[in-house]
Amino acid sequence: MKRNDVVTVYWTSVNYPFQCFEPDPAFHDFNKMLLSPTCEDQSFSSTSVKYCPAVTDHLKNVFRIRSPIPYSISWDGKNNFNTNHGSQELFDNLVLVRNSKAGLLSLSLCRYVFFTEEPELILEQRHANYSQTAFNKNISVIEGSFDVGKWFRSLDFAFLINKPDCFLELNSGDALYYVKFHTYKKIKFVKFLFNAEIREIFNSISNIKSYINPCPLKDDTSLSFVYSKLERYYQVFQRSMYKKHILKLIKQNILD
Repeated sequence: MKRNDVVTVYWTSVNYPFQCFEPDPAFHDFNKMLLSPTCEDQSFSSTSVKYCPAVTDHLKNVFRIRSPIPYSISWDGKNNFNTNHGSQELFDNLVLVRNSKAGLLSLSLCRYVFFTEEPELILEQRHANYSQTAFNKNISVIEGSFDVGKWFRSLDFAFLINKPDCFLELNSGDALYYVKFHTYKKIKFVKFLFNAEIREIFNSISNIKSYINPCPLKDDTSLSFVYSKLERYYQVFQRSMYKKHILKLIKQNILD
């Protein structure tokens, strides 16, 4: 394979960096689903589905982000959330309750960061729809996308719990969500150490939403700030000339 047929994606995690799994193909979940008793009872051939060009194209460069630790969350459908794993302090560090009545949470088991030297590379965050765990069957991931060649940020794993009185349980290695890199080139993952200097730059960039020129937000006036468009963030990041410096620091902190 030629060098220009490969895209290097640098990655790390803000939380649990020593325990986090390297992203691996979501095809593992797809194959496992086809081998399940439910699919074996169907009339279609699992082999033909697996090699269907439409399917393989859809799953091209789609990877699993997996939980580094076992964890659980229960919701009573009102304002109460609990866990059977660890202390309340750990819960407060890992779980951000965004809307207690709607069951909208962000879970920070792994705040992955992806970055690339490429001028542009769209990353799309998806629901782990081929994962057959009870966890993924009972949530709806808030999906989104941004350019990891133009912006340096972590992924937010936000989701809705589909029904009240629900107990969500994760095992280590279970899929949390999928990420797709929109390129036909092969992805090469390279892990780096999220050290203090990189963290300082990361925090500075993360705070940009609090002072960048905001766009009007019509449907929620309760927020202390409102988000600008992604293109605005890309422009600010480009003007900062941080990209080359961040890449230099990353390459100095590669974990072989």
